[in-house]
Amino acid sequence: MGRPASGDLRLTWRLAVALAVSVAVAVPGCGDAPSAPGVEGEVTAEVSFDLPPGTVAVGDDGTVWVTASSASRPSGGRPFRHAVYGIDGERGTVVHEAALPHQMNDVAVGAGGVWMVGTDFRNEERPPQGTLVRLDPATGRVTDRLDLGEGAPSSVAVGHGSVWVTDSREDRVLRIDPEDVEVDRSIAVSGGPTSVAIDRRWAWVASPTTGVVHRIDPQTNVPSERVATGGLPSVVAAGGGVVWVSNYADEDLAVVDPDAVEVERTVDFASSPSRMAAVGERLAIVESEDQRLSLLAPGSDPVVLLEDRFFVDVAARDSTLWVVDHGDDRLVRVTLRSTE
Repeated sequence: MGRPASGDLRLTWRLAVALAVSVAVAVPGCGDAPSAPGVEGEVTAEVSFDLPPGTVAVGDDGTVWVTASSASRPSGGRPFRHAVYGIDGERGTVVHEAALPHQMNDVAVGAGGVWMVGTDFRNEERPPQGTLVRLDPATGRVTDRLDLGEGAPSSVAVGHGSVWVTDSREDRVLRIDPEDVEVDRSIAVSGGPTSVAIDRRWAWVASPTTGVVHRIDPQTNVPSERVATGGLPSVVAAGGGVVWVSNYADEDLAVVDPDAVEVERTVDFASSPSRMAAVGERLAIVESEDQRLSLLAPGSDPVVLLEDRFFVDVAARDSTLWVVDHGDDRLVRVTLRSTE
């Protein structure tokens, strides 16, 4: 659809903001592990929207994709609006805008598409319907919409030649062919699966009500291994040779060895990590309740990068983090720099 009109999207580009935050202070209550040395985070850009942004993902070409919806903040009797924006991560220009049918819960990039999942509550005459939407990243146009039935899709990931979607209501993970955008396989996963992450060998699925994370072999589509990680595992991420699991009830993070399928260590937080993104061997963590962004390195305590912002999602590419600030309707770019 091209670049949106300036009245629809206010773009604020702040280069080299003098807001470098030292990460020498560990999050309280995280044990005796040392803090990660030699890194600081600098806010180098902010993009403001007239719709509250919700989820974010970044592609290999550096384009950042952000979903936004007025459904979370209706005002003045205006009709709900739902959109996805594509932002050039280097120049800070909005290169795409597309309307969406309803609010989306998650977004992922890969397999030739930008993939978004959510639930359509608009039709009062039928139960809510789950939806998968595909956008062409080259044109910025929505090309496909797949009805997922009376489910509750909450998470989407791309890998092993498929698009993976969790459906917590139907206790299943859907494996979708990205070529014809059709369900290729429905995999039964108990415990109300809420989050899926992909590494080079497996798919990992968090099941809160059973307190476990399932390991699925993409060759067999069987969740043959599982590990108990703590109270209500809700979000899972993979990277740096480990699997990271946020335990909502315990307000901690389990670090799982993917080969042994066992918890290596547990890291305490003041509040439950709500979203995560792998940055090489490190992990960027959003705590929405405590309004902060932290960074966790192997064998170290998490250290705070930014505070006092209503962060709800984070994506990472190389040494750059893109963080959704829902409170101020903006996307914040944080550049990680070495201080050694």
